[in-house]
Amino acid sequence: MDEEIQKELKLQRAQGVAVFEVIGNSRADYAGIKVRSVIKEIDKQEIRNMTDFGRALKRP
Repeated sequence: MDEEIQKELKLQRAQGVAVFEVIGNSRADYAGIKVRSVIKEIDKQEIRNMTDFGRALKRP
């Protein structure tokens, strides 16, 4: 997340992954994830950036 997104979402810190699109009937949609959400944790694993996000999704 960069400073521009941080300001747009009115966040104190630029940490996590911002959601800009959710595909209908996807796992994200069923999980209740909404556009403009910020993902900061997956299965108790901290998400600071896209690298963390990718690693968390690949975990079994």
